[in-house]
Amino acid sequence: MIARAVFYARVSTADQVEGTSLETQRKICEMAIKAQGMSLTDQYVDAGASGADQSRPEWRRLLEDAKSGKFDAVFVLDIDRFTRSQIHGLQAMEDLRQLGVALYDAKNPTVDVASIDANLLTSIRLIMAQEERNKTRERTVRGQRERLAVGGWPGGQPCYGWRLEGVHTRQAHPVPDLEERANLRLIQRLIVEDRLSLLHVSERLNALGIPSRTNKRWSAAV
Repeated sequence: MIARAVFYARVSTADQVEGTSLETQRKICEMAIKAQGMSLTDQYVDAGASGADQSRPEWRRLLEDAKSGKFDAVFVLDIDRFTRSQIHGLQAMEDLRQLGVALYDAKNPTVDVASIDANLLTSIRLIMAQEERNKTRERTVRGQRERLAVGGWPGGQPCYGWRLEGVHTRQAHPVPDLEERANLRLIQRLIVEDRLSLLHVSERLNALGIPSRTNKRWSAAV
């Protein structure tokens, strides 16, 4: 019987560099699965997600599907794509081991990194991945503070009603977004003057076909 394999790919907004792109991860994992004579049955991809976040939707789906016995092996480009948290990583690997699901590093797919035999080396790799995440976060914060000190934009998206001009340049800065500001005035009127609840405001915006910034339907949370 041919073993059923899946792959997990992840990239955060902070580490989209050569060698970690989603497309690169997909190609290398698919090649490794084929080389091991396994059958690719599914893929799990988290874009823009931190490796320390336990709530990553595709990561959670993978762990739930493992409990349902939907596959026999998981391939990742590297252990830090699977997780960058030592505690969460060790628990997830223990769960996979108990379920009889192997976890392979696609660059060296000969060793099940979730196995008992690989436990010591895997633990060390998880510590290194977590430490690298901490360093990346420190460099990011330091860079943001340096840009702020010279009047630059620190990064990220400005609040609703503003948009960035000069994106991906050192001159990036927020400017008023007239369309979003018109929407804000409408929202203000519906809440303050018409005294509608957030739920009813959301329903009105959706009925008018006004898109949210993410193009998702308006809700009280949005």
